[in-house]
Amino acid sequence: MRLTDVRMENLKLILDKMCRVKPGTHLLVFADDYARSMTLAHDLMELANAMGAEAVMAVFKRRTHLAEEPPPSVAAAMKSAEVIVGVTEGPEIAHSTARKEATEAGVRRCVFVDPIDGEDHLQKPITLKDLDLIKERSARLCEIENKGKKVRLTTPHGTDLTFSIEGRPTISLSPLAESPLVVAPFYAETAIAPVEGTTDGIIVIDSFVQGWESMLRRPIRYEVKKGRALVETVSSDIPGDAERFKKTLVMDKMANNCAAELGIGTSHMIPGTPIGHVTDKARIGHVHIAVGRNYDLGGTSDSIIHQDGDMTQATITIDGVTIMENGVLKI
Repeated sequence: MRLTDVRMENLKLILDKMCRVKPGTHLLVFADDYARSMTLAHDLMELANAMGAEAVMAVFKRRTHLAEEPPPSVAAAMKSAEVIVGVTEGPEIAHSTARKEATEAGVRRCVFVDPIDGEDHLQKPITLKDLDLIKERSARLCEIENKGKKVRLTTPHGTDLTFSIEGRPTISLSPLAESPLVVAPFYAETAIAPVEGTTDGIIVIDSFVQGWESMLRRPIRYEVKKGRALVETVSSDIPGDAERFKKTLVMDKMANNCAAELGIGTSHMIPGTPIGHVTDKARIGHVHIAVGRNYDLGGTSDSIIHQDGDMTQATITIDGVTIMENGVLKI
């Protein structure tokens, strides 16, 4: 794909401001085997090398589910790099043990870039002013969550959930965040792992399930008791959707850990309307609850799966203070 002037400037911005690539930086760019992923990864590698970095590229077979590990050779390469850029159109590996061990080993930045954004959305200018706004908004929300203890989440679609976040760190996932783990170029959320065993109530996924790559035609509903999603309670007016979600919850003994994560979207820059793609979780007003793994987010649950369910029009209170009302952030 030819690099237009706007796309070129946006890729430079990603490498310079988000990846913080400098001359001599040892950069690993990896991609799954989709054409869009490989094309964007190759462009990033070539541009990084033109900026003076020591950039290499690896391609591996697309993963089948979220949090699946990359090949051992890629996992080893991740630990030896200074900066990592992952471009995956299929399930990403941000929740993998390989990513966790790479950041713990001292990798400065591990940045995930969306190839669908790369094909279309990168043709539109990205401004540092917008990115700074996202960073500040995410930081304010992180500060509130870090001090919080008890959370209640409700939606007009039927979700009514309570859980504890006491003592759990909040991660800011935004393009300019100080965290080693960053998502670019438009994505932004705060992510926190609720305390295992404290979640009770009802979840209604009214928007989409990450990885299914489409909006739900009808909501999926299930109950949670003492931190476990009850497989037998999963229901939907689309029976196939209910059965598909049930299979996720029985992939291993911790797959039904819930809530594995509370994610709150903080980006005002997501173009277009929601289509059920991973980027849509980052929209302001969207909230997602995960099942399965969270030990890479500061929790204790180790599962082969991390599955997000996206919701809209949420109201969230932390220790009785409303921080979001009907999908509108109050911070």
